[in-house]
Amino acid sequence: MRPSNELLTSEQQTAPVTIALIIACAITGLAVYALDLHTVWTQWTILAHLATGIACTVALLPYFVLHFRRTIGYRRTSLLLSGLLTVPIFCVFLATGWHLMVFGQRENQDWILPLHIVSSMVFLLAVILHIVFHRVFFPDKRKIQSNVVFASLPARSMRTVLGVNIAVLALIAAAALIYDARLEPYSTSAAIEPYQYNYGPHPFRPSQTETHDGKFVDIRQIANSHRCVSCHQEIGEQWTSSVHQQAALDPAYVTNVSLLAEKEHQRHTLLRRLPRACRVVNRRAYRRR
Repeated sequence: MRPSNELLTSEQQTAPVTIALIIACAITGLAVYALDLHTVWTQWTILAHLATGIACTVALLPYFVLHFRRTIGYRRTSLLLSGLLTVPIFCVFLATGWHLMVFGQRENQDWILPLHIVSSMVFLLAVILHIVFHRVFFPDKRKIQSNVVFASLPARSMRTVLGVNIAVLALIAAAALIYDARLEPYSTSAAIEPYQYNYGPHPFRPSQTETHDGKFVDIRQIANSHRCVSCHQEIGEQWTSSVHQQAALDPAYVTNVSLLAEKEHQRHTLLRRLPRACRVVNRRAYRRR
C-alpha cells in the first residue's frame, strides 16, 4: 500500500482540475436548465456541458479512489458517512448523464432527465456538506500544527478553477459568435407569395399546427423523421410501419402533389394545410366546379 504522503501528493495534483471541471459542468448544466432557450448559445452550452461531463467522469473516478484510500482510516464518523453518501448519488447522476449522451432523451423514458438534474444537484449539496463537516470537525491539534485545513487543495487551486471556467465560457462565446456570423438568418416569411389567410390571421388554419411564436419556420430548423423518432420512439415505430410513411415513394401521390404545386399556385397554400385525405376531397370538389 502506498504511503499516506504519496497519496496526498497525488490527490493534490488531481484535485484542482477535478474541482474546476465539476464547477464548469455545473455552470453549463444550470445555464441550459435555467434559460431553456432554443438558440445557438444554448446549443454550444449543451455541447460544453457534454464535454465537461465526460471530463468529470474521467477525473472524479480516480480522485474518489485516491481520496478514500487516504482518508479511510480517519476516525470521524460524520466525514465518513457524508463521504460515502456521495458515492451512490454520483453513480446515479453519472449513469443518467451517460444514458442521455448515448441514447438521447426519449418520450417513453422522460423520467431520466429529471432524475439526472435532481441527482446532480443532490451530489453537489452532498459534496458541500462533506466539506463543511471537514471544516467544522477539523481536530484542534492539527489546526495548531498546520494552517492548512484542506490538505488536498494546494495554493494554486483557485487559479486553476478560475482559469478552466473562464476558458470554457470563452470557448462557448467564441464558438457561438463565429457560428452566428457564418449562419444565414432564418426566414420567418411564407415560402409561397401571396400567401392566403382565408381562415383568419393564423397562418396554419384549418390545420392544428403551432409554432412557438406563431410565425413560419425556416426549413433548416425542421428536423427529419429520424430525429423525431429518436425521442418519440413508440409513435415513431407506428409511423415507420404505416402506409403514410411510404407516401412520398408512391408515384401517384408524388404526381398529385406535383400537379397541385404546378397548376393551382395560390390555392396550393390552402391545400397544403389540410391532411392528405382532406386534400383529396377538397381537390375533387374543386374540379367539379
